[in-house]
Amino acid sequence: MDSIDSDADATPTFDPSIVQSLPMVADGSNPEFADRVLDMFTRNATTLLAAIDSAMQQGDAKALQRSAHTLKSSSATVGAMALSEKARDLEMRLRAGELPGTDWPQALRGAYDDFASALTRHRAAAEVAKAT
Repeated sequence: MDSIDSDADATPTFDPSIVQSLPMVADGSNPEFADRVLDMFTRNATTLLAAIDSAMQQGDAKALQRSAHTLKSSSATVGAMALSEKARDLEMRLRAGELPGTDWPQALRGAYDDFASALTRHRAAAEVAKAT
């Protein structure tokens, strides 16, 4: 299988407007909801990335596809668009019967790390905005 596509490089790493549009945030009834969702995502994403590593090591294509699908969906929900796109690409390749390249877990972790950095910057900017 080819290495992970670089198409996701043009996709935003983090789009905070997506998580901000969640109903509990958008209607103003629970402004902390976005932070809770993002925190839950970061915990779950770490678990999913470990499951992807394990599935790769064990050669378990079904578990790998399932984890990639879950990571794709959950990433999109919180605006981790580049990570979602990379997970989608992995899922689609697995559905097509392709074997994953050894660089996939590292590429997914890199996209997650980029998201985590962007989220940290976003939260810092939000704190500065609150203080002013």
